[in-house]
Amino acid sequence: MSLLRKADGQPKEIVGFWTNITERKQAEARAAQVRKQVFERGELLGSSDRNIAVGSVLAALIISSSFLWGMTITGLTVFVVCCILGFIVIWLVVKSGKY
Repeated sequence: MSLLRKADGQPKEIVGFWTNITERKQAEARAAQVRKQVFERGELLGSSDRNIAVGSVLAALIISSSFLWGMTITGLTVFVVCCILGFIVIWLVVKSGKY
């Protein structure tokens, strides 16, 4: 808004506009309600915890494969399998959108 004044400095009129934000506020309220329901069901939290746990186990196996078995065929096999599983878990997490 702007206040327009007369030549003598006295207020003449207020110029501005109104915007209806009802639809935006309703959409925000619906989104907040959905987030609350998902949190209460534990879907988002449970999936995130599970994904972190699986990722940690895979990372530990990848790191330990070179230390425990060295550059033997067993170590390389464990390393490759864990890397593939890690990529699959990452793909599934990204695909699900629950991260």
